[in-house]
Amino acid sequence: MGKISFRSKSFFLFTVLLVSNKLYGFRVVLDPGHGGRYIEPNSVYGDKYEPDKASFLEGYRPGASVSGLNENEDVYEISLIVKEFLDLTLTEKGRYTFYQILKKYDSSAKPPVEPIEALISRKSGYRSRYWEIDYDINRDYRLYDHEDLLSHESVEGVISRINALKPDLVVSIHLTGGNPGRNGGMAAVITPSYNVFYNAIDYVKADEQKRNSIRESFSNGAYGKWFISHHGRSAFEWFLCDAWIYYTGYWSVVDGLNPDLEKFRGFRHNMVTWSYRDESLLNNSSMNNPYISKNAHLKYFKPGGKFWEREKSTPENWRREGGLEGYGGDNLYASQEILRFIRKGLLVNYVYNSRNLPEIVTPYISTWSVPTYVNAVSAFLELAYLDNKYDFNRILKYKKIHAEAIAVGIYSLLQGTKISESAKVKMMPWGNSIDFTKYKTYNNSNYFDIVTH
Repeated sequence: MGKISFRSKSFFLFTVLLVSNKLYGFRVVLDPGHGGRYIEPNSVYGDKYEPDKASFLEGYRPGASVSGLNENEDVYEISLIVKEFLDLTLTEKGRYTFYQILKKYDSSAKPPVEPIEALISRKSGYRSRYWEIDYDINRDYRLYDHEDLLSHESVEGVISRINALKPDLVVSIHLTGGNPGRNGGMAAVITPSYNVFYNAIDYVKADEQKRNSIRESFSNGAYGKWFISHHGRSAFEWFLCDAWIYYTGYWSVVDGLNPDLEKFRGFRHNMVTWSYRDESLLNNSSMNNPYISKNAHLKYFKPGGKFWEREKSTPENWRREGGLEGYGGDNLYASQEILRFIRKGLLVNYVYNSRNLPEIVTPYISTWSVPTYVNAVSAFLELAYLDNKYDFNRILKYKKIHAEAIAVGIYSLLQGTKISESAKVKMMPWGNSIDFTKYKTYNNSNYFDIVTH
């Protein structure tokens, strides 16, 4: 047997711990984005598998790639280094080292450092594993469950694997294209709650006067800057389209008043191995299903079953509404706080100054998969815009600093840090921990654990 690489060992540890109990008070899953590549035909190599058609409904999303920087490789490398930093908290000697790192960010930090268990959601990217992949390059990287291309056995996707670990916090790490401004930027990625999406149902049922009121209120609210996937629809029209997908699996036509029956994207909550599957949705079928005839139109849609009970629950509001940021819940706070720690990390390690730090730009808001379907607090990070030369060089040169700051940010979210009031300026960390007790004692059980019952 050849020598096992560090990356192979890391994933081997992940698979062993998959079936074990939590070893420490907090468990974090680091989720480096993507991993595979775009290959046609999408029906064979894509994602969002529909058993009834034995094909995938969308192409695989490989992530950004600019001038030799490849998102799926670089975020995996950063995730491994974050894990190395957090693993320091598991030994006496390592805790002292982590304490010294923590002091750079919080001068008032005192021992003891509490242990945090860190795992990684996927194997290294396809480029480093190319020689060992036989026939389906995206098999280990799809977000959703699917059938093996040859054996037709069920294969769990990344989301199912994360949920099986029952983490308290998931940190998804991504890069993106685009150019947000002179100094570059970072952004959170969030999805709102059931109550926000319900505006689309009200809109479809309303008369024109009420629709104008809903449009105006939504556009002026916290979620008014909805993510625009591509040209041809306004932000509000994309919100309507995403709401249709969220509720029915179908896109909407541009005005958002009817489904586009040519664009079915599946019942995503049935593409995950968890306790919220809806058995009435026969194999995710988009046709020949009595459920569809009653629910494909938002005007007649009546949510029922375990998944919709989950979506309307108090813990989902904690995760996705209100919170310390004023909206976005614990998910947005976790994301923004880690990004603020990255800005501080670039300062305390003396590679940037206050004038050239990357900005934290407006969050990306849509019906994103990981923030919706993982049953943990979800920090979803876009660390940089690779089309911006400052961001490109920042990631190229300072992966370890980003990883250190992410690790400290995670520690602060779980254990808290004491950041002085004077430091709470211009996108610097706040130091508030998240109240995880409310999740762990919800209805006399742990909300994060019931995902697999």
